[in-house]
Amino acid sequence: MNSTTELLRSTGHGAILELSILCDMVSAEAGQRLQSQFERAIATRSGGISRVRLDVSRVVAMSSAGFEALLRLHRTCRDAGVELRMSQPSAEFMSLLTRMGFDRLFPIDARASA
Repeated sequence: MNSTTELLRSTGHGAILELSILCDMVSAEAGQRLQSQFERAIATRSGGISRVRLDVSRVVAMSSAGFEALLRLHRTCRDAGVELRMSQPSAEFMSLLTRMGFDRLFPIDARASA
């Protein structure tokens, strides 16, 4: 993946900041870039945002750097007093999240979108 490829979309909906990972394979390089993009999105959120929903519906594989980015996002949200929820992981990615213990860090809405 080249460094100009967009990795994250950020949109606000009332009190919810919606972050969407836009790639299917989160490489080590992409994981490092996601980490800085996550931090920037949380740091620049409006004061009314109390919840972050991370859409991972496109993700099928993730490097250790990607999981580190998720862990840091969790910590950043916790430290900011913002609830973090993950939404719409594929069955394959949900299995990986469970094996890695991420299902114990924050809620994961495993329902597929209609």
